[in-house]
Amino acid sequence: MAAHLSLRREATELFDLVYAFEAKVSQLAGDLVLTELVRLHVSQLNGCGFCIRMHRRDGAKAGATEEQLDALPAWRDADCFDARQKAALGFAETLTALPNPAAHEALATVRESFSDTEIAHLVVVIGSINSWNRMMIASGV
Repeated sequence: MAAHLSLRREATELFDLVYAFEAKVSQLAGDLVLTELVRLHVSQLNGCGFCIRMHRRDGAKAGATEEQLDALPAWRDADCFDARQKAALGFAETLTALPNPAAHEALATVRESFSDTEIAHLVVVIGSINSWNRMMIASGV
């Protein structure tokens, strides 16, 4: 296996900007448990092992239960997630698998549990973790 590409070393200024953006996303996202569940689930969908390990640890630290962390791949059938968490996880799946004809339906569903400001923050969290997953996978981490 080839050595991974160090994005921080090879593109320091760009990496630092993305990292600063992520820090601001975390600061403004609100519910940190929900944020980490979304980050972990999107990382699972994208197959980013590095991000899965990191966000599982971060999710536990934020207060996600072991039951939630273990049940995340089957969240639809798990009783340990509330309606807001399920709406956010469904929305995250829809935005991760673009193009997706169900995107408008997912927005309507998430609007039942979240304000427009909360949805905007959720969209940024989902977009950001998708970006991180792709950068980490592409760099061989």
